[in-house]
Amino acid sequence: MRRIVHAMCFSVLAASALAGVSAVTATAAPVAAAAASQPSGPAVTGGHHTCRLDTEGAAWCWGLNDFGQLGDGTEERRYTPTRVATDLTFTSLTLGRNHTCGVATDGAAWCWGRNEFGQVGDGTTVHRNTPQAVLGGEAFSSLSAGFFQTCGLVDGPAGQVSCWGRNNTGQLGDGTKVNRSTPAPVVGGQTFTSVSAHFGYSCALDDSDQAWCWGRNDMGQLGDGTFTGRTVPGPSAEGHDFASLIGPSGTHSCGIDTDGVTWCWGSNRYGQLGIGDDSVVGSPTPLEVITEESGAFTSVSAGGGYHTCGINADGEAWCWGGNVIGQLGDGTTVDSNRPVQVVLEDGIELVSIDTGIYHSCGVDTAGDAWCWGSGGPGQLGDGTHTSSSTPLKVADFQDSEDVDASTEPAAG
Repeated sequence: MRRIVHAMCFSVLAASALAGVSAVTATAAPVAAAAASQPSGPAVTGGHHTCRLDTEGAAWCWGLNDFGQLGDGTEERRYTPTRVATDLTFTSLTLGRNHTCGVATDGAAWCWGRNEFGQVGDGTTVHRNTPQAVLGGEAFSSLSAGFFQTCGLVDGPAGQVSCWGRNNTGQLGDGTKVNRSTPAPVVGGQTFTSVSAHFGYSCALDDSDQAWCWGRNDMGQLGDGTFTGRTVPGPSAEGHDFASLIGPSGTHSCGIDTDGVTWCWGSNRYGQLGIGDDSVVGSPTPLEVITEESGAFTSVSAGGGYHTCGINADGEAWCWGGNVIGQLGDGTTVDSNRPVQVVLEDGIELVSIDTGIYHSCGVDTAGDAWCWGSGGPGQLGDGTHTSSSTPLKVADFQDSEDVDASTEPAAG
């Protein structure tokens, strides 16, 4: 029976930390100045920063850099795309709240940024402002950076997931609540095909399209009908076969099932479940997102946990939930408990979308990136530190010798 929670308070679990350990680490060599290639692939959002690959596989980042999450060897904010300080080339990137990771072309995992819980995976708890090799020698087909943990789908053995970083709520899935500064296998024996790390919990899909989640569950985000956390994988959203689950998020989860229907569960304090009902504060079981106006979504992102966005088959972007800094992109700062259309320029169709805590970004059919919402630390990438409730075009990639991205621009 579906259980829905009305107007009740949820507590945030207390934090725990791991003492620092020392280890020999591999550090990526600084990159030599070179002409920029064209941007390629999705614009990936973190807490308050954004990154994207170019056509050569080099990583570029912009926004907040207080822990070195931009990977350029500094802790300076960047208001336009700045190349990560490495000669490595990547096939994908994933961003946590204050750290960044990528899968290199040889399958090796590299991370940088905030690291007091070991989320960089280099065997230490030292913050890193350049890419560091994740220890353990595993090759990964994909990575997912949560708020303070990282998980990856291992290339072999088939279906194995390993996680590292903070583990105070069991989000690493190894049966303990001990932080790990190197990858630890998720227990349970499931054969997974994808994994997503979140704020204090993680989820994965198995080879029969079933969802499994573990970790924090105070808002029903594990989707098992309870509010009880767990340290090992357990079935989530039973009765639903999913084609995809959202990537990193905060306190709610969403997935698109094999019939193309979008479902969300967990916290709904800001309307981020998209069900059109403010009285539902949270749900530990999946609720169907309202799509009468938008049509079915082909992809969905829930980023920092306060809002959710999706793209439909026509390339339209729709967002719902918290909107205090314009992250819904509809030209307002009014929260919405159902999808509202992002105000894109005429003729712009998006092929990807990703959401941070207070900003969102998408890439159009021409390969241009657009971002909206909070822009104070520069995460919109338009050369300013101005927030915007409608999409702004991200600046072109430029060689570091041609632009001083560390110089703070005038607001607006």
